[in-house]
Amino acid sequence: MKILNTMLASLVLATAPALAQNEYIWVAASNVTGEVVTAWASNDSSDVKTAFYSLGAWSAVESVPNSASSYADPICASMDTLGNSILVWGDDSGTIWSSVKLAGQDWSNAAMISLAADYSVEPILTIDPAGNATAIWLDYELGLQSSNLPVGTTTWSAPVTISG
Repeated sequence: MKILNTMLASLVLATAPALAQNEYIWVAASNVTGEVVTAWASNDSSDVKTAFYSLGAWSAVESVPNSASSYADPICASMDTLGNSILVWGDDSGTIWSSVKLAGQDWSNAAMISLAADYSVEPILTIDPAGNATAIWLDYELGLQSSNLPVGTTTWSAPVTISG
């Protein structure tokens, strides 16, 4: 069995597209309708790439606007029942970023949601049943920070300190 698993893994790696072998951080999220959004950090261009799965097919790959040189790690993704997609990620300079794709629209420009003066890491993202999103991350100066994104919008609230 171990040999069979090794052979299968080798076959999968040998047939994977060269582009996929270039990516090192990825995430996916789905909604109740079966749509999927996936996002990854590109080693080549250091930006955030995305693709959508719907009706049995994957979309063309897109770059999130204004995400170049962000070296995203980690990336969080969520999708509500309407098909609105949200990405939140940290970068190597200690900044938390986000981009939103409302159903039927393009990705918003990546925008900083953490405080520019502080070093922030390890974002997490959650979405409630109504589609409102909450991001939480660690700000090394102030402690845990949180920001909210009301459903159907692309602008996050100002960060609020949860713990010091």
